[in-house]
Amino acid sequence: MKFNIFSKKNNKEEKAFGELASHKRRVSELRRDLVGGAWIVLATARGNRPHEISDHSVSKERSPKKNCPFEDPQASGNGEPLLIYGDKSDWSLQVVANKYPAFSTEGECIEGGKCKVGCGHTIKRGLYSVRDGFGYHEILITRDHDRYLPQFTDEQASEVIKAYLERYNFLKKQDCIKYIAIFENHGKKAGASIYHPHAQIMALPFLPSDIRRSLRGSAKYNSRHKRCVHCVMLSWELERGERVIYEEDSFVALCPFVSFGSFEIRIYPKLHQASFDQITKSQITSFARALRVSLGKLDKALNNPPYNYFIHTAPLEKIGGYSHYHWHLEILPTFDMDGGFELGTGVQITTTAPEEAAKILNKQKP
Repeated sequence: MKFNIFSKKNNKEEKAFGELASHKRRVSELRRDLVGGAWIVLATARGNRPHEISDHSVSKERSPKKNCPFEDPQASGNGEPLLIYGDKSDWSLQVVANKYPAFSTEGECIEGGKCKVGCGHTIKRGLYSVRDGFGYHEILITRDHDRYLPQFTDEQASEVIKAYLERYNFLKKQDCIKYIAIFENHGKKAGASIYHPHAQIMALPFLPSDIRRSLRGSAKYNSRHKRCVHCVMLSWELERGERVIYEEDSFVALCPFVSFGSFEIRIYPKLHQASFDQITKSQITSFARALRVSLGKLDKALNNPPYNYFIHTAPLEKIGGYSHYHWHLEILPTFDMDGGFELGTGVQITTTAPEEAAKILNKQKP
């Protein structure tokens, strides 16, 4: 199935979208996500200015090299590299199995990395169903203790994307794997327990609920309109341009109209692709540059804030059935702390309008 993001844009959804954006700002404004249907509260009066956010800087968390387990991963008790660029005496990047994994290829129902009782096998424990935590949990480590993606060259950033893709292509062939999650936690507040730059790759035997909701919303929109919902949003954003922070031939980075946090950024391939592994060799550098530049703008504007980024992609099974989906990467700074309202309702309050965030980010030269 092919989609063109520059198709005619006169449907009712896009008109309503634009009309809402043009209304005079109130104390707060509710915005509804076009994919999953979730509402967010845009309450800018409650927000902090960028200079007030700098107290969250990850630079203050620096730990010394001599105590870092990722300076020499194997000497610190990590296994042999699953993937290495260079060699163990002079490497730029390596992937190792997580020493403290959330998922494992060992277990009561697992032998030799394979499920003995069939994928998805569960047993009853009272009212509930349980199963072995089968899966893969890997760490991608870059060499320099203090330099992270915004400070990389395009070539170095491309190595990271290439490594993601290599491990994705390996893991997708393993027994019982339904979904591969690729993400990075930057800073303690974002969940990083080690200062040294690293990302994580997890291969799961089930489809996460957040991904399931996103897929369901994408399929529903496609069934109704015969178009990719992400392509429609991209087309609308590119036409207006006010939330776009970076664009080149293959990729675009923007602060989404419905932002689930202040300074949220999403990076999309312009070409419709359902799954991350459909990225071409020629696109890798373009994607790496879009990610490097986007993180660099955040770094300059907000003084190295904590953030999470993750790739949302179609599941591994029945890829033809998910051709309506559009893979992308999301970056979420983590200085907005969830309180009782967010935890109790699942509704996010965003305190910086994406239009304002884009203006601030576009002033930065990473």
